[in-house]
Amino acid sequence: MDKVFKNIPKKKFIDMLEITVKNVMCGAQTCSAELMNLNKIKIEKDKDLFELTKKLQDNKITPEKYQQEIKKINEKFIRSEEHFKFIECSLKNCVEFMKKQLLITIDIKKTVVKNDKELLNKLKIYKKLFSKKTINIEDIRKFYHEFM
Repeated sequence: MDKVFKNIPKKKFIDMLEITVKNVMCGAQTCSAELMNLNKIKIEKDKDLFELTKKLQDNKITPEKYQQEIKKINEKFIRSEEHFKFIECSLKNCVEFMKKQLLITIDIKKTVVKNDKELLNKLKIYKKLFSKKTINIEDIRKFYHEFM
């Protein structure tokens, strides 16, 4: 692996890393935005179901009509719920990929700054941060601005 990295010109390698990190960040942001939209849809569904249940309790609709309406509401939102599960999965995969990329980048940076103890210590700290289950976006930005 080291031989492969050494054969890539430094400028090209840095460009590749920057593009990878940007793509992953963009993917995560897109997934997050889509997830928020789907959450709104889910809230809408819950609101519709609540209002329908209230109508039934107030005897404004019959139990048969209630069942029909519930079926309509569920059919209307089932596609969104499937999409919601897909986006959650995509976001999880995106974050895992980003973590792996960040850890690889740190390992590579260690070889570049091996004589600078201060930078090595910072890289160790970032490696600990990025090895955790969740990653703070601010930490990624700091790392990116500091080392890229």
